[in-house]
Amino acid sequence: MEFEQIHFLWLIPPVAILFFLWYYSYRRQWLQFQNYFGRKNRERLIPGITLNQKLTRITLLFISVTFLCIALVNPRAGLERTEITSESVNVLLAIDMSYSMTVEDRRPNRIELAKQRAVELIDQLPGSRFAFIPFAGVAEFHSPLTTDREAVKAAIRSSTAGMMPVQGTSFPQLLELSGQYLVEKGSGLLVIISDGETHDDQYSAALQKFSDGNFPIFTIGIGTDDGAGIPVVENARKDFRRDDDGRIIISRLETDHLREFSNQTGGIKLLNPSHSEINQLATEISGFAQTGVSQGSFTVYRNYHSLFIGLSILFLLFYLVWPLLRKNAKPTLVKTGGATLIVILVLCCPSVVFSQSNAELKREGNREYINENYRTAEQKYRQALESESRADVMYNLGNSLYQQGEYKQALPYFQDAAENLESSELRSMAHYNLGNALFELNQYEGALNAFRNSLIENPQNAKARNNFLFTKQLAEAQPPPPQEESPQSEDESDRDSPQDEGAPDEEGMDDHAEEDSLAESDSYEEQEGEQDPAELGDVSEENFSELGEDLLEQLLRIAEEDDRQSRRKINENQRTGSRTSKDW
Repeated sequence: MEFEQIHFLWLIPPVAILFFLWYYSYRRQWLQFQNYFGRKNRERLIPGITLNQKLTRITLLFISVTFLCIALVNPRAGLERTEITSESVNVLLAIDMSYSMTVEDRRPNRIELAKQRAVELIDQLPGSRFAFIPFAGVAEFHSPLTTDREAVKAAIRSSTAGMMPVQGTSFPQLLELSGQYLVEKGSGLLVIISDGETHDDQYSAALQKFSDGNFPIFTIGIGTDDGAGIPVVENARKDFRRDDDGRIIISRLETDHLREFSNQTGGIKLLNPSHSEINQLATEISGFAQTGVSQGSFTVYRNYHSLFIGLSILFLLFYLVWPLLRKNAKPTLVKTGGATLIVILVLCCPSVVFSQSNAELKREGNREYINENYRTAEQKYRQALESESRADVMYNLGNSLYQQGEYKQALPYFQDAAENLESSELRSMAHYNLGNALFELNQYEGALNAFRNSLIENPQNAKARNNFLFTKQLAEAQPPPPQEESPQSEDESDRDSPQDEGAPDEEGMDDHAEEDSLAESDSYEEQEGEQDPAELGDVSEENFSELGEDLLEQLLRIAEEDDRQSRRKINENQRTGSRTSKDW
């Protein structure tokens, strides 16, 4: 037996004190009244009423209120502890962190595209366990096998080319480390994301472990056959790595080793995969899943609050009908007592039942979310919102819709949560999830604003900072939208103007950058256990003062740069005679 809301027990001592004072005061007044008029005169003045009857009614009312306080505490007992099991596969994600992955033959560059594809793969394999292995001249685990997908994705996003102590690309180091780890675990697979360049091909013995242990290797090649130079910044100027003769070193996609890994172990090789191809890869990987893998457990409780509510109503009924038990009771007391009881039941019982029902619906929604039954969780949250609008429930509902790919429907719930949650940390998470949803809808400007707001609420939110910078880079890489010619008056059409006014200049225009998806939304804080998220408030401009100086200066520099670029575009369009409109 345990109490869900144990703090309500503090209501019982003050209630007991108040009833004791009432009991003592009434008894003292009764005795004074009887001593003054005498017992016989008192019986003539108030016939049929005794001190014991009055004190008994006070006691009945006290017992009724006490049971109501116990009902608020909600005593409950755990019936059984249910274990959550699911199909799971051990996935080792290895990403090449050598300098050749900074080549920009893929937008925005190879390393960023590799990280985004890795995050997409994690999102498509719910319930699986992931480990992250960055490698170059050496390989090492930066995240061991875990079901915490957000932790693995954070480790991937924070990784950078050149982070390994030894550069170059050594596949033997990677295969030896990951092969030994899979042998210890007994099952799993390896996913390698690389451009395929290596200076060490002595990996036959290590590769044989994967074949013997039935550990498939899936390879993802990033880059192009033509390749490009490896960028480097020297003296604040961008250049390319060069050989001893001063010629630019060209890095190209090499697929021979990647093909050998996948063919010999029964895996699959992909080259510059799209989002749909990553989904197909996830489907293939799911075929290696083990069933019955434990994902945690929760206790099923039986609640006894309704029992104590019934006892409270029963003693309240005794309290109301007790005067009718005395002699010469008037019939009007029956009507008065019955009407009073009905009013109390109508006013008190529905609020208690509904509040408990909403809390139970929310807990059920949390359980369904943990089990990744997002559609059912959405239904539970919507039912909980029908009778009471709460920001924390809206936040969880937005997460459920996001997990189902309903990004547009999730927007108003994230916006409401971001405005009404009281915790700055949760408001930051709501803005962050709002930015991810807008990114999925290709609304980069709105996503940038949401990530800014997330940083304002929580300057330490590294994921919001990374997504802000990445989204800004993609937004700048997108070609400007075609501008419609504004209607001209007759006088304006007679003026001298360049030919094809307003047409974009084809020279120097970039191709459409390949669209990369951001990480999916943060899982709400209730995923571990049954705690409710904290309630939250309004965002005020005073929160700007909480930003660190470095981050604030960075955001100001970004805003100033946006302003300069916008003014430069307007001046160029004015010189060419074109007309543009921009929201400032």
